[in-house]
Amino acid sequence: MDPQKASDAFVVEQVNKAPVDYDIFVVAQNDREKLSPPSNTINADEFTGAMPYRIAFNTLMKNTNNRGFVLKDLKDIPTTVPVVMMDGSIRNFAIQYDLEKDKFFFSKNSNKNIYNLPISVKNTPFTDTIKVYGASKDYESIVEAKNKEIKELSKAGVSTLIVDAEYKAELKLDKSSVVNTVASVDYDYVAHSPLEEYLVTNILAGNFNLDMAAFPEVKNKIVLSEAFRQVVENNPIIVNVPGYYYSDSEKLLQISVSKDEFKKQKEIADKVDQIIKSVIKDGMSDEEKSKAINNYLTEHTEYDYDALAALENYEAVEENKASTTAQLDKAKNNFTKYGESFKAIGVLMKGEGVCAGYADAYRILATYSGLNALKVHGDVPGGRHAWNLVYLNGKWLVVDATWNDSANNPNKYLHISQDDPAYAKNHFISADSIKARDNYVFEK
Repeated sequence: MDPQKASDAFVVEQVNKAPVDYDIFVVAQNDREKLSPPSNTINADEFTGAMPYRIAFNTLMKNTNNRGFVLKDLKDIPTTVPVVMMDGSIRNFAIQYDLEKDKFFFSKNSNKNIYNLPISVKNTPFTDTIKVYGASKDYESIVEAKNKEIKELSKAGVSTLIVDAEYKAELKLDKSSVVNTVASVDYDYVAHSPLEEYLVTNILAGNFNLDMAAFPEVKNKIVLSEAFRQVVENNPIIVNVPGYYYSDSEKLLQISVSKDEFKKQKEIADKVDQIIKSVIKDGMSDEEKSKAINNYLTEHTEYDYDALAALENYEAVEENKASTTAQLDKAKNNFTKYGESFKAIGVLMKGEGVCAGYADAYRILATYSGLNALKVHGDVPGGRHAWNLVYLNGKWLVVDATWNDSANNPNKYLHISQDDPAYAKNHFISADSIKARDNYVFEK
C-alpha cells in the first residue's frame, strides 16, 4: 500500500469503491509447460476479514476514556484491543502481557509511580507498551487477574482441516468388495450433494472400496478433496479419514480407515444414545433439549489447554521460515497426539477437548435429539474458534458451549441472538459458515 494513502479512510474507500467477489488459490509450476491443479480456494470475503491492518487507537480511547495505552489506573488495563482489519471492519483481539519485561519505578519528575507493561496483540504482529501513571504496588495481582480473563477469551482451537487424495494409475482391489450404491445406515448424516451422500453413507457403513463411475467430476482433484472435507466437517461422528486413493482409469476409490477407527464410530454412537437417554426427557421443548445438552457438555468436559498450546506451537513453527524439517516434524507429532481433543470423540469419550470438539459434540447430540443445529467457525479475540447455531422458534440462536463452560460467566452464550452485543463484539463468523447457515440442508 502507498504509505501516503495508508489510512482507515483510504482502506474503506477502496473496499467500497470496487467490491469484487473472488477466490485466492495457488498453482505450482513444475517447469515451463506443466502446471499443477489449483489448490483449494479461499474466498476473498473470509481472507480480507481475517487480515489485521493496525491497532484502532481511536476506538480504544473511546471505549476506555484513556489516551490509548497511557492509563491513570492499573485496573483499566484492557484484556482486548480493537484492530482495524483489511476490509475496514474492527475486531477485538486478546492481549498477551510480557511480565518478564515489565517495569515498576518511581518518577521524581512527575512524583508518581509509573508502570510499563510490554504487550503483544495475539494472532497479529502488533506489539506496544502500556504505561500506567500512579500505579499501585499490587500490580502483579491485578495483572494476574486480567490474565485469567484473557484465558477465558482464548478458549479457541480450530485446526485447518486438510483432506487430500493420492491419485494412482491402478488400484489392486478385490472386486467383490467394491460397492456402487448409497448405503443404508442407522446414523443421521448431513450431505449437500449426491457425491457427499455417496461418500458419507458408505464411510458410516464401513464400505471403503467404491465404484466412482457415476461421478466423473472427481477426476478433478479439488472436487473430490472438497467433498471429503465437507463430509468429515459436517459429520463429526466420523472419527478420522487419514487418506484415500483414486484411480481415474478404473473409476475406483479406496478409503483408508483402520478397524480401530471404524470401531470408534460405533462407540461414539452408543455414547450419544446413552447421553440422550439421560438428559432428554419426554415432553421437553426444543429449547429445553438444547439447554440440557449444553449443560451436559459444560458439566462433563474440561477445556484442553495443552491441546491448544500444541496447536499454537505447531502453527508458529510452521510459519517460521527458519524452522528445520526436524523442528516441524516434532511440533506436528506433538500436535497430532492431541488430535481427538479437536473432535467429538475427545469430549464425549474422554471428557476433554477444545472448541472444535465441544462444537462437534453439541451438534451430534442436538441433531440426534431432533434439533436443527450447525457447527460454525470464525474468529474470537483469542484466535480461531468454533461454536454452534441452533434453530429455535424460527431463529438461528447462538450456543457456545466452550465459553459457557466458565466459572465467571456460565451459560452467557446460550440461546442468545446473533445481534446480541455480548456475542457480536467477540464472535466474528466466517463467510462460509454464513453460507452454510443460510443454505442449511439436513438429510437422514
